[in-house]
Order: sequence, then structure tokens, then C-alpha cells
Amino acid sequence: MIPGIHVFHKMSNAENILNSQVIPREELLQIRKNEGKLISELMEMSHASFEKSTMLLNQLKQAVQ
Repeated sequence: MIPGIHVFHKMSNAENILNSQVIPREELLQIRKNEGKLISELMEMSHASFEKSTMLLNQLKQAVQ
């Protein structure tokens, strides 16, 4: 019974360590915004999405012709 208590205690400690290391999404966005990285990341994602949409539209046009 004692080893089971030790295992439970170690697992509880490990869970606490993991929970303390995870940064909530809102806090992460705020950090990136404060560092000036958020805008550039959003612009890159937007540009990549636009390029993909354009490519798919061109493929669709070719398929229709």
C-alpha cells in the first residue's frame, strides 16, 4: 500500500509541474503581441492562405475549361 501512495504522490507532483509550465492561449497571444510578433505571424498566415486559395481557384478554373 505504501508504494501506491508514493506513486500517487509522484504523479501528482508531475501533474502540478506540467500545469505550471503550460501558458494559457490568451496569455501567449498577449506575450506575442507585446513582442511585436503577433502581427507578422498573422500576416504570414493570411498571405499563405491567400496563395493557397488562389492556387485552388486556378485549378478549379482549369478543370472547368
